[in-house]
Amino acid sequence: MERGHQEQIAPLVQQALFEADTRITEITRIGATIGPGSFTGLRVGLAFVRAFAMARSIECVGVTTLEALASEAPPKGLILTAIRSRGELYYVQLYRDGAPATAPDVLGRDEIAARVLEVGGGDPLTLVGPDVEGLLDLAPASTVLVREHVTGAILHRQISAAVLGAPPRPLYMRAPDARTLAERQARG
Repeated sequence: MERGHQEQIAPLVQQALFEADTRITEITRIGATIGPGSFTGLRVGLAFVRAFAMARSIECVGVTTLEALASEAPPKGLILTAIRSRGELYYVQLYRDGAPATAPDVLGRDEIAARVLEVGGGDPLTLVGPDVEGLLDLAPASTVLVREHVTGAILHRQISAAVLGAPPRPLYMRAPDARTLAERQARG
């Protein structure tokens, strides 16, 4: 969604509750992905779930998008989750047998190849994410699972299993693209 996050989120939740034949009073926990993702989408989504949880006095949790994508793959072996950022950069994280093997990071293709070799040592790799076909040459014998979005079932499972702690906060992995008026004017 390019624009209108704040206008669309409440009606989408209302529609989802209707389709699931679920009453709002039946919800005991709510959650959302915390990133990486679009700056506005993360802020609006997290503000909504936090406000919803506060208003209903229910639990509120967050999971990373990379973690949720990893759950789309079989739990055995080496998994690389990747989401294209700007330019030639990707948000990435490696998992082994369903557990994180690295922290989330922002890397270029050469750095990804080095990280895969360092962590995987040549083991078979499963690539998961919306733009992973472009990384297949880094590990040609890989299995590719293109996932434009995390499925609702996977997200539900991740949110249900998430450890309750502080309210979820956005996971920002690079500087924002926003510029001050002075910075924009200086660029011409």
